[in-house]
Amino acid sequence: MEVTRALIFTSGVPKFLWGEALLTSTYLINRMPSRVLDFKTPFSMFKTYFPTSRLTTDLPLRVFGCSVFVHVHVHDHNRSKLDPRAKKSIFVGDAP
Repeated sequence: MEVTRALIFTSGVPKFLWGEALLTSTYLINRMPSRVLDFKTPFSMFKTYFPTSRLTTDLPLRVFGCSVFVHVHVHDHNRSKLDPRAKKSIFVGDAP
Protein backbone atom coordinates (compact mmCIF):
# COMPACT_ATOMS: atom_id res chain seq x y z
CA MET A 1 0.00 0.00 0.00
CA GLU A 2 2.99 2.33 0.41
CA VAL A 3 3.58 2.42 -3.35
CA THR A 4 -0.12 3.02 -4.01
CA ARG A 5 -0.22 5.84 -1.47
CA ALA A 6 2.90 7.40 -2.99
CA LEU A 7 1.43 7.24 -6.50
CA ILE A 8 -1.77 8.98 -5.41
CA PHE A 9 0.11 11.62 -3.41
CA THR A 10 2.77 12.49 -5.99
CA SER A 11 0.48 12.47 -9.02
CA GLY A 12 -2.28 14.52 -7.41
CA VAL A 13 -5.10 12.31 -8.71
CA PRO A 14 -8.33 12.09 -6.67
CA LYS A 15 -8.50 9.40 -3.99
CA PHE A 16 -11.39 7.61 -5.70
CA LEU A 17 -8.86 6.38 -8.30
CA TRP A 18 -7.18 4.22 -5.64
CA GLY A 19 -8.02 1.02 -7.56
CA GLU A 20 -6.15 2.16 -10.65
CA ALA A 21 -3.23 3.28 -8.46
CA LEU A 22 -3.19 -0.17 -6.82
CA LEU A 23 -3.07 -1.94 -10.20
CA THR A 24 -0.25 0.35 -11.35
CA SER A 25 1.74 -0.20 -8.15
CA THR A 26 1.36 -3.97 -8.57
CA TYR A 27 2.60 -3.65 -12.15
CA LEU A 28 5.63 -1.66 -10.96
CA ILE A 29 6.47 -3.91 -8.00
CA ASN A 30 6.43 -6.99 -10.24
CA ARG A 31 9.06 -5.33 -12.43
CA MET A 32 11.46 -4.30 -9.64
CA PRO A 33 14.41 -6.57 -8.74
CA SER A 34 14.11 -8.53 -5.52
CA ARG A 35 16.92 -9.69 -3.25
CA VAL A 36 15.02 -12.92 -2.53
CA LEU A 37 15.02 -13.75 -6.25
CA ASP A 38 18.77 -13.03 -6.67
CA PHE A 39 17.99 -9.53 -7.94
CA LYS A 40 15.66 -10.77 -10.65
CA THR A 41 12.18 -9.39 -11.16
CA PRO A 42 9.07 -11.43 -10.36
CA PHE A 43 7.91 -10.73 -13.91
CA SER A 44 11.07 -12.22 -15.45
CA MET A 45 10.75 -15.29 -13.23
CA PHE A 46 7.14 -15.74 -14.34
CA LYS A 47 8.19 -15.47 -17.98
CA THR A 48 10.81 -18.21 -17.55
CA TYR A 49 8.19 -20.66 -16.25
CA PHE A 50 5.40 -19.61 -18.63
CA PRO A 51 7.10 -18.21 -21.78
CA THR A 52 4.06 -18.39 -24.06
CA SER A 53 1.49 -17.03 -21.61
CA ARG A 54 -0.72 -14.24 -22.91
CA LEU A 55 -0.44 -12.60 -19.49
CA THR A 56 3.18 -11.62 -20.06
CA THR A 57 2.68 -8.43 -22.00
CA ASP A 58 5.66 -6.20 -21.35
CA LEU A 59 4.32 -2.68 -21.83
CA PRO A 60 6.62 0.34 -21.57
CA LEU A 61 6.43 2.26 -18.30
CA ARG A 62 4.37 5.44 -18.25
CA VAL A 63 4.02 8.12 -15.58
CA PHE A 64 0.90 7.60 -13.46
CA GLY A 65 -1.24 10.75 -13.37
CA CYS A 66 0.42 12.49 -16.31
CA SER A 67 -1.53 14.37 -18.97
CA VAL A 68 -2.54 12.42 -22.05
CA PHE A 69 -4.54 13.29 -25.14
CA VAL A 70 -7.25 10.91 -26.31
CA HIS A 71 -8.22 11.02 -29.97
CA VAL A 72 -11.91 11.76 -30.45
CA HIS A 73 -13.60 10.07 -33.40
CA VAL A 74 -16.34 12.44 -34.46
CA HIS A 75 -17.79 12.39 -37.94
CA ASP A 76 -19.68 15.64 -37.65
CA HIS A 77 -20.19 17.61 -40.84
CA ASN A 78 -20.43 20.83 -38.83
CA ARG A 79 -16.95 20.44 -37.35
CA SER A 80 -14.33 22.71 -38.86
CA LYS A 81 -10.72 21.78 -39.52
CA LEU A 82 -9.60 23.90 -36.58
CA ASP A 83 -11.80 22.22 -33.97
CA PRO A 84 -9.97 20.02 -31.44
CA ARG A 85 -9.59 16.36 -32.36
CA ALA A 86 -8.32 15.21 -28.98
CA LYS A 87 -9.47 15.50 -25.38
CA LYS A 88 -7.01 16.13 -22.55
CA SER A 89 -7.21 13.43 -19.85
CA ILE A 90 -5.20 11.89 -17.00
CA PHE A 91 -3.29 8.62 -17.45
CA VAL A 92 -4.35 6.15 -14.74
CA GLY A 93 -3.10 2.86 -16.20
CA ASP A 94 -3.21 0.55 -19.18
CA ALA A 95 -6.26 -1.40 -20.22
CA PRO A 96 -6.14 -5.03 -19.07
